[in-house]
Amino acid sequence: MGVVIKDGRTRIWVERHEVRVRRGRVTTVVPGAQVRSADVSGSELTLRLVERPLELTVHHRNPAALAALRAEIDEARRTDRTGSPVRQETAEPWPVSYARAGSAWLDRVTRGNAIAQAAVAYVLASVPLTLLLADSPKELLAWPLGTLGVVLLYWWAAVANLRTRWLVRRRGVTVRPGPPQVRTDAEGSKQYTYRFRALDGMDYRHVSGHASHNGEIRYDPADPSRIVVPTRVMWLAGDVLLFWMAGAPGLALTGNYGLWLVGADPFVIA
Repeated sequence: MGVVIKDGRTRIWVERHEVRVRRGRVTTVVPGAQVRSADVSGSELTLRLVERPLELTVHHRNPAALAALRAEIDEARRTDRTGSPVRQETAEPWPVSYARAGSAWLDRVTRGNAIAQAAVAYVLASVPLTLLLADSPKELLAWPLGTLGVVLLYWWAAVANLRTRWLVRRRGVTVRPGPPQVRTDAEGSKQYTYRFRALDGMDYRHVSGHASHNGEIRYDPADPSRIVVPTRVMWLAGDVLLFWMAGAPGLALTGNYGLWLVGADPFVIA
């Protein structure tokens, strides 16, 4: 996949030796062998097909981008050996695709662990109960505020890698990978690349923004991609900052659940 040209509602690009032209929900897929020619003139690219009387012209302000796309189309013409005909693909309307994605997510959750199943059951049961039992607009706000708190806590846990740190601390293996490769980017930030061999005999590579203070790293043997690089103050400072940005507000907002259960007003609302 390379250059994508946008002209109004039309998008055209090359993917897997095929030229794809999308307009709205309909995508016309043209195998490279079905392209008669692709010509660039100024700010226009004209695509002509072999079998169909179709001539498509797209405009772009950058002629170099059009030339790059034409080169990709010419490469698809030379390399396509499928002999497939031109076809059209119609995407589902977004409500249908969102509903399908939600159904797939719910199916994965219901087949997951007990905590995820309990969380989904709680959400499905608490929404109608909240609407039925709330005596005031302030009580009604307790549920969405608490939900926002749960989201903040989840975000904090994900960014702070709490699950990875817990798993690595509980069952991890410590190794000394030797001096890391250090690379400095254009902004002056350093990246440290560690290479080590795990218990399964495979070699692994890990890139971190921090240097190990003792020359060691710790990984999870069940999934060697879970790696913790021990540092000193920077790790603690980052955790404290993340906690006050998301963890503490998440705890405060989640407390609205308890206030709602005892009939008190959400403390976030005056």
